[in-house]
Amino acid sequence: MFKYRASTLIAFSGAIWLGAGLYLMSLGLNFLVESLSLAHHGQIGPLLSLLNPMASFDQAIVLIVTLGLSIGFVKGKFILAKTVRKTVERVLELRAPIPFWKIYSVKYSLLLGLMMLLGISFKLLGFSLDVRGLIDVAIGSALINGSMHYFRQAIATRKQETMPTCDT
Repeated sequence: MFKYRASTLIAFSGAIWLGAGLYLMSLGLNFLVESLSLAHHGQIGPLLSLLNPMASFDQAIVLIVTLGLSIGFVKGKFILAKTVRKTVERVLELRAPIPFWKIYSVKYSLLLGLMMLLGISFKLLGFSLDVRGLIDVAIGSALINGSMHYFRQAIATRKQETMPTCDT
């Protein structure tokens, strides 16, 4: 069984969040482009119809992306930062070398599974593409922001791991 330093596991968690965030951001932007194309052919989603009196469809998409990025930034900065801190504290409490499977608590794993089911349910519940786009851009942005917290913590932990100890 492979075992790792705390800084490696923290950076790995950041990489997972970054990858998932980039995937969701790309998916959300694709949904928004597709909803724009449908709007130009008469199929207007609820967000686009709400924003259309104030802006063209193109401008409405830019507003939706901006809203998604803003929501994601706030969520990443204030909510996911706490999650990162708890996970990092958990990893730092473990004795090195650490088995990979000990990174996340059972509670965290269940929460992750519930979030994945929620994402799948958006498709099954028939949410419009513009709404799905907003949600995916917001979550993707939050995860990307949260991954940066992991990377900062990994760098700080790496520095502590490589510092020489002073035994007097």
